Amino acid sequence: MADFVSKLMKQVHGDNRQLLEILLKARKPDLEVVMEELETLSKLDYTRTSVFIPYPDQKPQPMSGQPGQLLEITTGLVGEVQSNIKHQIIREYRDIDENSVTECYGPIFDAIFESVSREKYCLPIFTTNYDSAIEVFCADKEDYALTDGFTGAGGFRRDHWSGNTFASFALKPKKRNIVLFKMHGSVDWMLETQSDRIGRSFPMYDALEEGRYKNVLIYPAMNKVATNDPYFTAYNYYARCADQAKLCLTIGYSFRDYDALSRLRGSMLLNNALKLALLSPDANKLLENLQLPQKQVEPLPFRFGEPKGSNDYLSAIRLTLSDQLSYDFPP
Repeated sequence: MADFVSKLMKQVHGDNRQLLEILLKARKPDLEVVMEELETLSKLDYTRTSVFIPYPDQKPQPMSGQPGQLLEITTGLVGEVQSNIKHQIIREYRDIDENSVTECYGPIFDAIFESVSREKYCLPIFTTNYDSAIEVFCADKEDYALTDGFTGAGGFRRDHWSGNTFASFALKPKKRNIVLFKMHGSVDWMLETQSDRIGRSFPMYDALEEGRYKNVLIYPAMNKVATNDPYFTAYNYYARCADQAKLCLTIGYSFRDYDALSRLRGSMLLNNALKLALLSPDANKLLENLQLPQKQVEPLPFRFGEPKGSNDYLSAIRLTLSDQLSYDFPP
């Protein structure tokens, strides 16, 4: 988060920068809280207030004589800051290094598919990330088959997202089948408003063509509620999978998506066999804050992608898989 904020600050200037600095100073580099407050301000038609900002490197003085400036905060300024943040999100997540993705995801997918029969089961992945890392990973690997909601119906202009691709899913034989649900959308998804279809696009911000095209993203916010597709379908399958699963492995997930957390809590009450494995350096602290049945949660306090010695995260995942899953393997 801090790295993203640092890059963002290099892109904004003038009053936009001043307002963003005020919010970040009050809320630290917590982008979700900042975006939540900006969204609240944007809905107040009467928003017009002034904030006194001291000049830097000045000794404190009585307010009447303290050098500084007044920043007038209007709904227009708030909208500009929101736009700057959204544009930076697109920039941040649009470029993916294929080699890094393979090094990162290859070992963990190997560990999972060594424990799960590919002839019987797929690997459902639910991600709140905006990037196309999983798609890039699967693109040129003959051993993998990816279902991500797109129809593949004859090239870029006709290929579009449809919930029916999940409803009609069938395992591709002799493949490692991955079914990908992007719960908050993707930087390379664009809604064409005239056709009401979601297609793939070069990742770009919709500000220049917002009348015809719209980014398909749920931007950072504390209270995310997904009631429309493609988000609703992803959240619905997330809950249904959790209702039936034996193991849910989370990787570096903060659980600040209250909609997803409430669905998981409901599934854990319904499905006593479900074990939640938390892979995160802060897993133990996270467990304390989640208010989930602790007997169903296993903290794995490791950093994804950085194995160290025999007690690395892959060893912990393999042990968790062997303890939780008892599938029959083909000869």
